[in-house]
Amino acid sequence: GDEIGEIESVKAVSDLYAPIDGEIIEANDALAGDLSALSDDPYGKGWICKLRIGDPSQLDGLMDYKAYQGHVESH
Repeated sequence: GDEIGEIESVKAVSDLYAPIDGEIIEANDALAGDLSALSDDPYGKGWICKLRIGDPSQLDGLMDYKAYQGHVESH
């Protein structure tokens, strides 16, 4: 339930939460100086942090990219 960071837009600052429990074992320090990778290359250079997963069964309830795209398009 703890936040792992903040995301700032032109209009607001929002807390960032991981959808699963775990321990942050590495953070992408390159983002501190340039956040453009978050939108330009989110699956490559735009990674935020690496987690050591506490309970791997929590992954079962998450959507993959294709399922998420379908969800977004249907709403």
